[in-house]
Amino acid sequence: MRIRASTECVFADAPTAGDLLATGGTNGTVVLWDLKPTYELRGKLDETACLVAGGGLDRDTWPRYVGDLPFQETC
Repeated sequence: MRIRASTECVFADAPTAGDLLATGGTNGTVVLWDLKPTYELRGKLDETACLVAGGGLDRDTWPRYVGDLPFQETC
């Protein structure tokens, strides 16, 4: 699918039962993404983030990313 003769960004939302996400590029193409494989991750986002990052923030690193909020163990 191509969107032709448009130089403006087009934002649209269409109900698809939550299973698809449509993205568009500057070349006019639209890509449909199947979101079903991400459903399993939704319930364990923090666990997955800690695994990918190799652990949480320590006390020294915390202020750099979180600012003045009190330190909390993240992983």
